[in-house]
Amino acid sequence: MSDKVATSQLNEFLYGIGEAVSYASKGETIYPEEFMGTGIIPDCSGLENSYLLKDGDCIRMEIDQIGFVENIVRKQSNE
Repeated sequence: MSDKVATSQLNEFLYGIGEAVSYASKGETIYPEEFMGTGIIPDCSGLENSYLLKDGDCIRMEIDQIGFVENIVRKQSNE
């Protein structure tokens, strides 16, 4: 991966993780070890950076001292 489109930090969220969990728990029960998506950190959306994903692009998300997940974008086959 050579070209970075965006880099950001968790402290740049508009609302903290605790606030997001508190809000979500108002409408449903939140269980330990449940996965929650938190949305996009400011300036990390392709639309904000005039960049749309294309076949072969690599997306990597990393959390310091935990690890990373990496996926390659592939065009869907019509077969």
